[in-house]
Amino acid sequence: MNTKNKLVGTIKILNKGYGFVLTKLVKREIFIPKNYTNYALNNDIVEIKIQNSNKKYNIGKVIKILKRSKNKIIGVLKKKLYLKKYIFLIYSKSLHTKIEIPINKLKKAKEHDKVVVKIKNWNKNKLYPSGYILKILGKSGKYNTELKAILSEYKISNHFSKQILKEANKINKIINKKEVLRRRDMRNELTFTVDPENAKDFDDAISFKKKNQKYIIGVHIADVSHYVTENSIIDNEAYKRSNSIYFIDKVIPMLPDVLSNDLCSLNEKQDKLTLSIVFTLDQNYQILEYWIGRTIINSNKSFTYEEIQNIINTKQGLFKKEILQLKEITKKLKKNRIKDGSILFNSSELKFKINKENKPINIYTTSKNSNAQNIIEELMLLANKKICETYQNNYINKSPCIYRVHDQPNYEKLKILKKAIKTLGYRLPKTNKNINIYINKLLNKVKNKPEENIINTLIIRTMSKACYSTKNIGHYGLAFKYYTHFTSPIRRYPDIVMHRLIKNMIFNQKNINIQIKNTIKEKDAIHFSHKEKISIDAEREFIKFMQIKYLQNFIGKIFIGIISGITDWLIYVDLIDLKIDGILHKIYNKNYKLGKKIQVKIKKINIDKRQVYLEYTQK
Repeated sequence: MNTKNKLVGTIKILNKGYGFVLTKLVKREIFIPKNYTNYALNNDIVEIKIQNSNKKYNIGKVIKILKRSKNKIIGVLKKKLYLKKYIFLIYSKSLHTKIEIPINKLKKAKEHDKVVVKIKNWNKNKLYPSGYILKILGKSGKYNTELKAILSEYKISNHFSKQILKEANKINKIINKKEVLRRRDMRNELTFTVDPENAKDFDDAISFKKKNQKYIIGVHIADVSHYVTENSIIDNEAYKRSNSIYFIDKVIPMLPDVLSNDLCSLNEKQDKLTLSIVFTLDQNYQILEYWIGRTIINSNKSFTYEEIQNIINTKQGLFKKEILQLKEITKKLKKNRIKDGSILFNSSELKFKINKENKPINIYTTSKNSNAQNIIEELMLLANKKICETYQNNYINKSPCIYRVHDQPNYEKLKILKKAIKTLGYRLPKTNKNINIYINKLLNKVKNKPEENIINTLIIRTMSKACYSTKNIGHYGLAFKYYTHFTSPIRRYPDIVMHRLIKNMIFNQKNINIQIKNTIKEKDAIHFSHKEKISIDAEREFIKFMQIKYLQNFIGKIFIGIISGITDWLIYVDLIDLKIDGILHKIYNKNYKLGKKIQVKIKKINIDKRQVYLEYTQK
């Protein structure tokens, strides 16, 4: 390799101070030692020169910083004694260095405040770069402060402009008779919603009846696109956000409240406009036919999952006969789906009980595989699948579809998975043929065992990430040839897109000349996937903060954990009772292996780094 070549790329610098650069001209990452970073910061665009190579890396040196990252830095202000005088530094988990703040640039910020800062410069004779405070978020570790910090870090807007709110309030709430006549009137059908306890936006409802020894099941989805017109100011903002974001007891909605919680929401005992798919099943629960179209419904009851589960368990309560029948139908749907190769993870959801000061006072998990959740999940999966199939078969040449796709697992990652589970006493076949069936068998085998969470995590890491695309490759995890998102238009923009495409298909089948203004493009699908990742990352970070906050009550306490990861220097331990992992420094002469149970003590908590430090204790 010609070492004279100068390359350009974005540098990723780790907390230890060294970094990596990936360029288009060199396939392997270029390792940048700490003393060769030349004052570069994380995500800076740099010019580098390759110094030498080894089997693992190309080794390079930063020659010039071409462009500083424009990202605002969020960190905690601390006072430190340096060269016999106190200086103020910003400690940030996103940077390998601290940022020095001149006293005249503090903007009334106090020590331990979490702040947003901008780096001004990094003089070569200075140990730290210099910066200034843009915004004070509040005292570090406080609920509101950490929420503000996450919103700022991920550039998530917490409010709508006055103009958008004004437009939303102008939308006519009255459903006129002319609109009712355009729709299939299903207001007299037994209909209900099922959602989490604190839900305010009800996207979907289920109707059910038995007629002539057949089962008629309707999946009714809020007709958001009726109210949110394409390219309107509300629509453009919804596109920009792409999805709602959920922070335990707070929602950052995609649509203003007047739409998400009122006008579009399928609230109990209110006439609502919906886009529906209605299935007719025989006695063996086989689909005989289905119909797709615009409807008007009136939900008889808004159930919680807990209420539905209680009806199933006790066989008592409102609509018990219908709910129990739906349980049997969806049980069969699920069985068929798994038989076809759909992977069924033993998933659970982390829940928090918080007090009036927003402090977590308990952590617990709820199963996502309950009968109640199974009813809704299976019907929504069926609706999404059939909507996609119908559009694909009837309208593919007119306009691209927005598919929800999931690629096959990476074979190199499968090798790692097989090696990892072998240390836990489990095996997968050498061949990758029908590997999804064997993964299901493994997941079933580890159900309710201590190593269940580790194996679930290992398998998820092996899987490709589901995303949106205009190019259909199918959905591997669900074993569906065609799949889209249609059932949650209040909180997901791709679903609104599918509603418009389906309406366009229906209208054109009836020779009504209505065309959507813009066709969906792959760049839109990439945008939706990107925004989805941002929301998932933000939600996870806030959950981690709440977990760490809760663990502050247990410093010095002893727990049983399972080794969930091992590096050269650290061991990651999954604390079974607390639903979180911590790190243990590899300084003890112990036989560590993945899946081994060990006894540890919580040594300290770092709420800013979101880290739990553990200490090994004798059994």
